Amino acid sequence: IKGGGSSFKITAMDAEDYPELPDVNAGKGVQMPQSALREMIGGTIFSVSENQARPIHTGCLIEVSDETITMVAVDSFRLARRTWHSPEPIGREMKFVVPATGLREVEKILEDSDEPMTFTLGEKHILFHIGGATLVCRVLEGEFIDWRRVVPSNNETILTANVATLTAAIERVSLIVSEKIKSPVRCVFSDNVADFRTVNTIGSAHDTCPVAGNGGELEIGFNCRYLLDALRAIPSEETTLELQNGLSPIVFTPVDEKQDYAYMVLPVRLH
Repeated sequence: IKGGGSSFKITAMDAEDYPELPDVNAGKGVQMPQSALREMIGGTIFSVSENQARPIHTGCLIEVSDETITMVAVDSFRLARRTWHSPEPIGREMKFVVPATGLREVEKILEDSDEPMTFTLGEKHILFHIGGATLVCRVLEGEFIDWRRVVPSNNETILTANVATLTAAIERVSLIVSEKIKSPVRCVFSDNVADFRTVNTIGSAHDTCPVAGNGGELEIGFNCRYLLDALRAIPSEETTLELQNGLSPIVFTPVDEKQDYAYMVLPVRLH
């Protein structure tokens, strides 16, 4: 290899020894815009589990129906779901789990454009065809959690908040929280206001945020990092907060029907 005044000699290896790509030949693939898949990956992958004891949850579940494509990620403390609605019938139904490592590589290749990409499911592999690039990875085997049963749908307390304002309030309270010095954020939802505070060995922090609705003085505690991860992934300016009691999860859902997502965060016990 020569360039300018530099030259290199690198020992090569026999190309015959290079492993061949798995043969993924399962007929018709599923097509969607690159930007849609990119948003789905970015909006869920942060919730993937790192616990190798349940390897199935170290990937994202992808469900394909005739009208939608849904991606779900879950760990022991939270769940993230994003759904894309196809303008035309997809004509396929399938369900599989892609490792997070593979999806992160796919995300790097995807462009923020409406140019189409195609994925094809084989017997044990998934093939992504994006522009001039092809990526193949093995799908995970096992039983993924039934996320529809996990996310509560009968929440009695329904509030609405501006995502940026809510995020900023929790970020300010979390300034005294670190990996070494952890403390939950104590949330109290009352009439048109949410109160956030935390106390640890560094000191204390307190902030408030306006919300639409009456939380009935509901008090609940959360890991602030999990709350912030969910809020930063929400694709809309406003979101709905659904709560039941101090021991049940909080679920962020869209205000506008044009959006289709759900972010669930489990609470922590307050002392």
